[in-house]
Amino acid sequence: GKNLALLTGISLIGRAARTAREVAEAYVGSRVICSTEDAAIANEAREWGAEVPFLRPAALASDDARTTEVVVHALQTLGGEFDAVVLLQPSSPLTSPQDVRGAIELFRETGRRVVSVCRADHSIEWHCRMDSERRLTAVLPAADPYQRQKLDVSYRPNGAVYVGSPAQVRDGGFWGPDSVG
Repeated sequence: GKNLALLTGISLIGRAARTAREVAEAYVGSRVICSTEDAAIANEAREWGAEVPFLRPAALASDDARTTEVVVHALQTLGGEFDAVVLLQPSSPLTSPQDVRGAIELFRETGRRVVSVCRADHSIEWHCRMDSERRLTAVLPAADPYQRQKLDVSYRPNGAVYVGSPAQVRDGGFWGPDSVG
């Protein structure tokens, strides 16, 4: 039920549906679909203008379910042809319509899967793994990790927007060797 949590008076699912609806208005034939197994979330999504043409099976509602499997299920259930699939997660409630449109346009320009990212606080060379005895091992070796200004900037996915073709999503999800940020 976390997607019913309110942020400045609007539920997380309501924010996602509102953003998606605003973006969809610019793309003829677009649909805003909510995939959920929860009737209360489905009702809230409908109130914000999303379609809920099916309820997700319980197997795709567990903590172990992969988002890609949920999107593939939605594509199979909906049928029809789509140029692109845009995934907005309610757990990223500050996603702007401008960011979503930018991701769609990047997908249209490149034909590559798009994953929204943000700059990481520290370069990957500063990251370590800790074993059971609390010993630290660098994830990636660096010639001199202490001169951070000489290290490359690194980015991390932020979970806000994903875009890909239905074929790309069916063939491994939104992540692949061709993904762009």
